[in-house]
Amino acid sequence: MKYTQKKGKNYIEVEFFDSKIKYYIQDEGSSGTFDIYPETVSKNTITYVEKNDAFKSYATYLLIIGIIFAFMTYVMKIPTLFFAFLIGSVVMFVLYYLSFVKYTIIESSAKKMYIIHDKNHDIIIKTIFDMRNKHYRDLHFKYIPENDPEHEIKKFDWLLEEEMITQEEYKEMVSQIAFEKEIEDAVSVN
Repeated sequence: MKYTQKKGKNYIEVEFFDSKIKYYIQDEGSSGTFDIYPETVSKNTITYVEKNDAFKSYATYLLIIGIIFAFMTYVMKIPTLFFAFLIGSVVMFVLYYLSFVKYTIIESSAKKMYIIHDKNHDIIIKTIFDMRNKHYRDLHFKYIPENDPEHEIKKFDWLLEEEMITQEEYKEMVSQIAFEKEIEDAVSVN
């Protein structure tokens, strides 16, 4: 599965494979391709908004100049091209709002992944975290009787805390550990 995202000068490709994510990012200053492995992805996300504040400043200045010139035209009867400044102000405000790019940032040990908020954003985020959860679930969601029962319970506590297993699955595994421990204790007493 491959998703592409483009907003302004930013171009991102996210391609999902069975055991890795191929992540490509390009902006006006740099570009790079990275292999991201699900086990290196953090569960934490950051929302980041990139915008060009210069457009907002220009729009404000042009608006103020346009208002001053409009005042000069209507009150002082001095001919000016105030409307040109007002139109320029509107154009700058439009450019300011078009320059907004909102990202979700996901950290991994290889690279921070910037995912643009667009129509594919939720699908990409869900797929990344589903891959991460599947990896850890496949690796850790099994009871190993040879291990210390307390250690096993802590492992399932962590899986529950990371939202990789449900509350019902957690209760089932803890019950199984408790049952196995009771059997082991009964056998060791005899």
